[in-house]
Parts: sequence; structure tokens; C-alpha cells
Amino acid sequence: MLAGVLARAGLAVLKAVLGWLPFIAAYVAGKRAAHAAALEIAVAHAIEILREAFEDHGSVEGLLQVASERGSFHVTVYEPLWDQPIRCSVTPERLQECLRLFGQRVEVFGLVRYRNDGTPISIEAEEIVPFPQVEGLPSPDDVRGILRNYS
Repeated sequence: MLAGVLARAGLAVLKAVLGWLPFIAAYVAGKRAAHAAALEIAVAHAIEILREAFEDHGSVEGLLQVASERGSFHVTVYEPLWDQPIRCSVTPERLQECLRLFGQRVEVFGLVRYRNDGTPISIEAEEIVPFPQVEGLPSPDDVRGILRNYS
């Protein structure tokens, strides 16, 4: 149960829980040793789920909604299905481009780091491509009958 909650909550929550783990374990150990062992197993399982498992060249897409220079230059893209953040490391020059694309749906290409379950964690951005604005897309009337000669 705890592992599932931590996996959905993300790495920031896991770090906070790990900081409190010695205090929680000491309290639970005073109550019941079995609970302390179960807590340690759950946290170990959460760490296994959330840690980086593999990396590969690929892309991620979503809304570019956070830009920061704190610590390192990076932006955060929120993927459209689960609204999970994906940290994108960028160069200072690319950060300027990201500010221009702020709030838009983008696709980021580069070296992607994944969790064991295949969820992307972060990407070293090599290229950022904006999706077309809704106003620039064809309407249903524009594409009606476009494939009528194909079956």
C-alpha cells in the first residue's frame, strides 16, 4: 500500500519519507517490530520502483509548464495522459527557446531516463519541437473525403 502511494506521489515525496524513516521506524519498533519490518520493506520497494532503471534515445511529449535555472538549466514537461512531470535538462541557449514555447505542447528529443516500469523520469534535451497550434490544424471539413479513392 505504502509503496503504491509513494510510486504515484513521486521522488520528492519519497525523499521526504526517507528523511523521516528513522523516526517512523523507531516509533513503530517501539509498538510492534513486525510493523517496522513491513515499513522498511515498503520503502525499499518504493525506492526500487522510483529509481532510474535504464536510458535510451527517444522523445517525450507534453505541456512545457516550468522553466528554471536553479541548480541547473531545466524545464519540466507534463505528459498528457497522467500529468506526470518529466525534467528536461537544457543548455542556457535552449532555455531561451523554451521560454518562447512556454505553455505549449512540445516534443523533446534526447537521452531519456526511465524507471523500471517504463515511465520516463528525465531527458537530456537535444531538440525541442512545438506541436502546431490548434488554429493551424485543418478542420473536419478540410479533410472530409481526402481518402475516398483508397480502401
